[in-house]
Amino acid sequence: EGEANDAPVHRVWDLLDCTDPETGHTAMARTTGLPAVCMVRLLARGGFAEPGIVTPECIGADAELARRLLETLAERGIEFEVFESSN
Repeated sequence: EGEANDAPVHRVWDLLDCTDPETGHTAMARTTGLPAVCMVRLLARGGFAEPGIVTPECIGADAELARRLLETLAERGIEFEVFESSN
C-alpha cells in the first residue's frame, strides 16, 4: 500500500511458476536463483554501484533497476501479474 499520482493505491504482485520441463529446473530454483544471477550480472556490467547489501526493497525503489530485472526474468519465462486498486 502506498501512493501513486498523489492518490492511495493498493498493489498486489502475483507469481506462479512451474518446473521447466526442458531443463528440469524447479520453480523454487528459478524464482530464487535466477533473480540472484540477474543481479550479479547487472552488478558485473556496472548496472548499479550501491555499496554493501542490496535488499529487494532497494531494488524495487529504483524504477530502472527493477524494470531491468523484471525484463530479464520475463525473457526466461518468469513473469509477474500486477493488480492495482485504489483504497
